[in-house]
Amino acid sequence: MSDNDIIKFLKIRMHDLESDKTAITYFDFWIDSEAELNDKFHTELKEECIKLLSSASDQQLLRVAILALATVGDKSNIKLLKSLKCQNKNDLKKAVLASIDEIIFRHLAWHEKIDTVKDQKSFCRFVNAIIRERDKAEQLEKKEPKKYKYVGAYGWENGNISEYLGAALVYFGNKEIKKPTWKNFAEFLYFGKIYE
Repeated sequence: MSDNDIIKFLKIRMHDLESDKTAITYFDFWIDSEAELNDKFHTELKEECIKLLSSASDQQLLRVAILALATVGDKSNIKLLKSLKCQNKNDLKKAVLASIDEIIFRHLAWHEKIDTVKDQKSFCRFVNAIIRERDKAEQLEKKEPKKYKYVGAYGWENGNISEYLGAALVYFGNKEIKKPTWKNFAEFLYFGKIYE
């Protein structure tokens, strides 16, 4: 599948997706699964998105490139996205803002990600980040099992579900929380990752 075919495929899928955030989540999982087959996939897609941002006249194709960039872009792409925000229609402005927000979120430290959790929507975003990281950690651990014999990739102390939930319970078991918040649930999940 060529780079342009990938963007066209994503454009077709956009019709089924309700919002920019839903599209980013879908693209994220699909792009990660494609990247397992091709190590250069992220780089190639990023280059294709950037090229489209400066040349596409089709608004829907431009929107797809903006949202796909949220999943493969980095902080250096934010300036380019901000320049698009100033010159486009409201629909694209929303996509640009969602993309910038996602790029910023991806580069936050875990304690900063926890601080973003305020409601169900932000909690689900946090859970998605944990899932993505654990998936990548599992791939690394399979490739180099000796290296990750005692501590998993990305600092995962507890790689299986029983150890993970057990560690979270040990950490939170003695805390009395009168009115649990979405942030407390996020902390629970995070401490399952790191607590020994």
